[in-house]
Amino acid sequence: MMYFIPGAGKKHNFPDHFGSIVNPYNKDIVTSTLRIQKGWKWICDNGAFTGKFQEDTFFAFLDRMAEYRSQCIFVVAPDVVGDANKTLEKFGKFATRIKALGYPVAFVAQDGQEDLEFPDNFDCLFIGGSTEWKMSYKAEICIKRAQALGKWVHVGRVNTRKRIRHFALLNIDSVDGTAIVFKPDERIRQIKRWTHETKQPLFYM
Repeated sequence: MMYFIPGAGKKHNFPDHFGSIVNPYNKDIVTSTLRIQKGWKWICDNGAFTGKFQEDTFFAFLDRMAEYRSQCIFVVAPDVVGDANKTLEKFGKFATRIKALGYPVAFVAQDGQEDLEFPDNFDCLFIGGSTEWKMSYKAEICIKRAQALGKWVHVGRVNTRKRIRHFALLNIDSVDGTAIVFKPDERIRQIKRWTHETKQPLFYM
């Protein structure tokens, strides 16, 4: 299970299952981009969760990163936090444009997606939504449906040992967490230890 981190903790050595999560609007973009230039796998968030999404800035960044497309696992299509129906509507507007640039596209599952169909042209299912929904059987329904389709499955905001173990048991492909921005030395040591635990027999992927 890959673990994607922002640009904090740049002095650390990271194992191969760590990657870089980039957000075109964040101040850590320079460190994140340098990691990608060194060969890190990466994913691109859209900023909707923090209300920072700006269409022109977002697509200009994807244009600049074109030479690193082969390292990109997915780009997250703009979504509407907590609203599955509105996210489906928005996905239809942006997914084709992202894929036209040569990037795999992630569709964000929000609260209520368990009762709706997936869109046709997505490469990754990104489990977003509220914390309650993300940790519920409703999100698990979406995860299993996506896995049955052979899609990459990613979960956002996985910053604790409990969540890492929970999603490791569901055979998730990757997760991300931004907690290392605060006390990066301490948090990075924790994340390394927790992700290593998923390699033990009980949590074998």
